[in-house]
Amino acid sequence: MSDKKFVFDWHAHSGKFLDWFLPTVLAGASNEQMERLSENTEKFSEVQLQVLVNGEEVNAENFLQSVERNMEHIAISEAKRMLDSVGGLDALEERIAEIRSHLIEQVEDTLRKRGIELPTREDGW
Repeated sequence: MSDKKFVFDWHAHSGKFLDWFLPTVLAGASNEQMERLSENTEKFSEVQLQVLVNGEEVNAENFLQSVERNMEHIAISEAKRMLDSVGGLDALEERIAEIRSHLIEQVEDTLRKRGIELPTREDGW
């Protein structure tokens, strides 16, 4: 086997990049293709991945690692952008606390309007 191919057990990558990579790649496969692939990979426990660029084989494991790193970088950048858009983590936590308090007040008001008496906050509520 070429050192550029990568063999892995899809079932052994719980919660990791390869968990969703394979289903993403196979999303357009027909039922017949999926049955053949399942048979040829021992039910996806011995998946051999080969990456070709214009017919030229490149190192599949390096390719996967690079895709994973790039996706992590994009996710981190987007998370930072989203936090910055609300004024940072402290501002986000403050906003979440405000929303939580508002929701609690709405639920309490709704329950009181329906005749359900709630203990006061002073009583330990």
